[in-house]
Amino acid sequence: MTRIKICGFTRADDINYAIELGVSYLGFIFHEASPRYITPEKVAQFKKDLNIQIPLVGVFVNKNPAEMLNTAQKANIDIIQAHGNETIEDLAQLNQFEVWKVHRLVEESDLNSLKVFKQYLALIDSPSREWGGSGILSNWDLAKKAAELTPLILAGGIGPKNIQEAIQNVKPYGVDISSGVESKPGVKDHNKLKALFEQAKEL
Repeated sequence: MTRIKICGFTRADDINYAIELGVSYLGFIFHEASPRYITPEKVAQFKKDLNIQIPLVGVFVNKNPAEMLNTAQKANIDIIQAHGNETIEDLAQLNQFEVWKVHRLVEESDLNSLKVFKQYLALIDSPSREWGGSGILSNWDLAKKAAELTPLILAGGIGPKNIQEAIQNVKPYGVDISSGVESKPGVKDHNKLKALFEQAKEL
């Protein structure tokens, strides 16, 4: 099955339910302007208290490498998701962690960024002022071309009603969902979560 990352957790019962459903990655937002922001200390506490065994992904927006490393270590996460305008030089300083790089594909020339960051797993998200969690669909045509170049995770406006279409169109390594399974930012809707996994498992 295509790997599923659910992002923007803030509550223990949501995390436990996602794990029960078979989530591949748990995402946490370390971007202070986000309504889904969580402190690294709280993430570390979740990992300990809930005995989480699957990879934790920390989402950063335009933080310098030292800040990302410091927060990632405090949170005891496994993967750094660089969601802003980070450079290849910035990411080179994070080599003690697995790193994912977010790309926003607006036109075909944007595919060139995949070559620049080719050593990092690509995550394709829709361009928005919110830096993720906007509910806006990515450009699936460009994402499909990107998926032919490299394994990638597809984000942007995915939910229970279109997860099958997204996977069938783009054929990504994984999908990343946040607002599509929420009742409000940071609060996951368990019915939507269940429906999402049921749809994904039908493929």
